[in-house]
Amino acid sequence: MSVPAYTLPPYAEPRITASRTTSPVREGPDPPDALVSGVELIVSKLPRDGVTSAAHHLRAVLGEYNLQHPADPLVPVRIVSADERNPVDFVFVSVDPDITQAPRPDLLEQVRCALASAHGLQAEWKVGKGPDRTRRVHFQVDSFAQAEALQPKLNDYLNEHSCPFQGSFVSKNRITYDLLDRSTVDKLFRTPPVIDHQTLSPSTPRYIQPIYGLEVAILGLKDVLLALPVLDHYISHQYGDVIASSRLALGGDAYCVVFKTWAQASRFLSDPFTAFDSGFGTSHLVSHTVPALLYVLNSNGLPISARPPDSSSALLRQLQAQFDVLQQIADTKVRASEALLTDQDQMLQQPQDHSLHTAASIASLSTIASASACLQAANFRLETLQSDRRMAQLFLAFTSPDRSGALAQHLQLLESDISAQTAAVSQAQDSLNAAK
Repeated sequence: MSVPAYTLPPYAEPRITASRTTSPVREGPDPPDALVSGVELIVSKLPRDGVTSAAHHLRAVLGEYNLQHPADPLVPVRIVSADERNPVDFVFVSVDPDITQAPRPDLLEQVRCALASAHGLQAEWKVGKGPDRTRRVHFQVDSFAQAEALQPKLNDYLNEHSCPFQGSFVSKNRITYDLLDRSTVDKLFRTPPVIDHQTLSPSTPRYIQPIYGLEVAILGLKDVLLALPVLDHYISHQYGDVIASSRLALGGDAYCVVFKTWAQASRFLSDPFTAFDSGFGTSHLVSHTVPALLYVLNSNGLPISARPPDSSSALLRQLQAQFDVLQQIADTKVRASEALLTDQDQMLQQPQDHSLHTAASIASLSTIASASACLQAANFRLETLQSDRRMAQLFLAFTSPDRSGALAQHLQLLESDISAQTAAVSQAQDSLNAAK
């Protein structure tokens, strides 16, 4: 049965029902064709009997699918072996350039969904340039010679501890492994290898798993209050109803957005980004924040952003340190007094009384310091909640009704927290008054 010629359909908007999990790439600049090559799938869990086994198996799976769905065939694709010298279980899949050279993530999403239904196969959007970074770990030592000597021992360790890998190599002072199972990455972090009485700590590339092709990301947002609704509102106000999906990743440090069309995403990337020019919604100035394709950011390596120190935490640590010193002095005095009482109970009745009085005074001072620290912490917490409430009320005033539900719910929770924290401040004040 022959497969009919493929007719390129019009662009279909993304239909993203749920975000897949985000996770923790190759260093160096992206080539000029990174934009198009970034619209690419990585398909794994394929046979790896030989160098071409994975690609041949996937072609057979796709051919079988098209025979079973002649009225709705998948787009012809280009399948590239991930490693031309060693057999691996994954390949890279992109739209055949003879069909179209325009970026068409919608067509590849159809391929991804079809492969996801095939038994045992895993299809995802490719993270960035190079190999499968989601299953790559490396171990760093002091020198290249040490890495070369350690590699056979580490190979044996991984095999003996059921940590299968499909390739490893030494580069500079680093031993890199491409693992067979993604769960092995977590296993190695829980129980790092120990060789020659030396614990080898694994490292992995830092990345965000894309949920759709041509996804856009903005980094450095960890200290932006309510970054998701703020940036959703900015994009909607500037460009209209263009968002197919948006989310926060990397613990709130990155905002990721999928646009309904590539034209919309391209315009957003080309226009000046002015969401934070006025400092609106931020606790400090957000600088050097430029949107970029998530694929490009992953390829170039995601930076680890440093969060500004929390002044309230620093003050509490200082108060706690002062309290610890006072408590230590009090404990020392009490122990000294008890020893003195044991040895010289009859001879030194007056010094005993004096020592007890001193210890009691210091203990009282420690109690006051502790109560003061608790009151200070309670007040800081209350002020933070009140500040969050004012900011949320301000955001709510600028948010469209269809997106205001989450903010309104957040405000209700803040009101409840503020009421409870007000009571906690009152209780802390009573404790301090009693200590005095």
